[in-house]
Amino acid sequence: MFLFEEIKMKLQAQCPDLIKGVETIEVTVVPPRDNYVYALKGTITIGDQEASVYIAFKKDFPIRKPDIFLEDRDVFGFIPHIETDGFICYVHEEGLLLDQDNPFGIVKDSLARAIRTLEMGVSGDNYDDLYNEFEVYWSRQKTKIVVDCILSLGERVKEIYVLYDPKLHRPVFIFDALDEKNIFYAKNLFHYNILDESIEKQKGIYIPLREGTILLPPSYSSPWGFAQIKDIIFSNITSSNKRELQRILKQKRIYKNTKEYILLSVPQPNGYHALVGIELSEFKAKKELKNNKSFQHPLIKVQSDFKLTPLVLKRHHPSYLLQRTIGYNEIHNKHIAVIGLGAVGSRITMELARAGVSKFTLIDDDVLDIDNVFRHELGSERLYFFDQKQHQLQKVPKVYGMYQELKEKYPLIDVEPKVKNILDLIREDIHQFEQFDLIIVAIGNPTVERYFNRVVRTLTNPPPVIFTWLEPLGIGGHALLTLNNGKNGCYECLYTNPFDPDCALYNKASFAAPNQFFGKMISGCQTAFTPYGSMDALQTAILATRLALSVLTGKEKDNPLCSWKGDSTDFLEHGFKLSKRYELTTEQLNNTRYHYKAQQCPICGQDGGS
Repeated sequence: MFLFEEIKMKLQAQCPDLIKGVETIEVTVVPPRDNYVYALKGTITIGDQEASVYIAFKKDFPIRKPDIFLEDRDVFGFIPHIETDGFICYVHEEGLLLDQDNPFGIVKDSLARAIRTLEMGVSGDNYDDLYNEFEVYWSRQKTKIVVDCILSLGERVKEIYVLYDPKLHRPVFIFDALDEKNIFYAKNLFHYNILDESIEKQKGIYIPLREGTILLPPSYSSPWGFAQIKDIIFSNITSSNKRELQRILKQKRIYKNTKEYILLSVPQPNGYHALVGIELSEFKAKKELKNNKSFQHPLIKVQSDFKLTPLVLKRHHPSYLLQRTIGYNEIHNKHIAVIGLGAVGSRITMELARAGVSKFTLIDDDVLDIDNVFRHELGSERLYFFDQKQHQLQKVPKVYGMYQELKEKYPLIDVEPKVKNILDLIREDIHQFEQFDLIIVAIGNPTVERYFNRVVRTLTNPPPVIFTWLEPLGIGGHALLTLNNGKNGCYECLYTNPFDPDCALYNKASFAAPNQFFGKMISGCQTAFTPYGSMDALQTAILATRLALSVLTGKEKDNPLCSWKGDSTDFLEHGFKLSKRYELTTEQLNNTRYHYKAQQCPICGQDGGS
């Protein structure tokens, strides 16, 4: 305890401008937010008002910062960043760097930050935080129900569905349509069959408040009453939404066992929208209407007493979840084709799904094999399925394995699996490739890739195409973009030799010198493969995915050749030779990413562009 006593004495002697009357108190006095081992109490001044604060220390101090509380939570009124127990949220833990060799400095700085947070709240400098963190403050109400919700916010009033579990005595899932996606989502995630008639489904109302609405969340000591909620709704919706709301309400009748749900979309200064709700339950007709079997919805006329419970909504919609990542909402509706679902293609697919792409067509005629699992996005659980007709295990096509993986992790994604050879698809109808916003080719067969590069350019409206491939033994990987913004540069450029058109074909992007065979066989010709590690495939997938996102978001204006270069030790130890291009630095590879283009390229050389 000597450390804490020393900190107390330094606060008393050196920081009278920050805190006065510092004394040791029992840790039991402090709100039980953590297992504190020591606590101090003192007086701070904000403006001309004094307030008592607690400084509480965890056992891991000074690796962890001290917690600071207001003794009286409401001493400065309802201001941002004060929790219900008086805790002052003065700094975020994530990314916080503490100088553990200066414990007193940590305490002094923490106290100064806490005081600054209070000063900004009292002066109104951070008042927007109350609006922008509307959902956070709403969730701090004492009586509340937490409900999972998959709801697309819109500008129109609409009816919604509420799944109620009588065993749990609460709503468990809110959605806006009885469609295939929501049915799958509820079954996959919550194990509810929402089409089952025994599952209780009720209808609620989604009400978006008009843009520009300025609405503070309810304070901890003054929760909203229904009259206030009703006034907020009808004072802050458009005239068209008011008409639609009244139409819906007139069709509703309230009964004794009715539960009614209202969800509000609240605009925030930061451009986002909070989503909160209420449950109305335990309806009891007023005395003058006690003989009525039903009565009007309270939003039309209050003819009953009822219980009001706040709903805290755990939002599952991708457009909301992507805000919590570096996700790209602008690519949400893009349609991507991935040709080749091997070690690279499978990972690209998964990373694009995580980035926000919601529609995929997956093309591969190969099955997942045990030889693949240590380099593939899919594991051994996707190797087999039981064929009921033939009564035996069958290997799973890679596209079906990826379909299952994607739908289990991200049920709202649209995935079309095609167990097809790319050459067969080209013969069937080359024009089907015009439907995509981007095509990614990761088949590792340069002959087929050259052919695809040739035929895709015969389309009237070809989408951008990324070719991506790995080099052996970890020396690198590549991703080449073509057909972007009408610029020249294509896969064939890599095989075009302007000085000797009759020379042997060689990919000039390669880090390996020409005329070498890298295939490895473990037990015969049928087991031949190019040796590379899982991390090599992952790094190439990351390279290609970043390029794909740059294309989809419009950041990339041209057709670059992107490459990453790895360690050559294993490659050289196997007796192989490196190319001149391997000698380039990472900076040089980036600076020359457009220099691969061949003016004499028979495929794109006359296309124009830079």
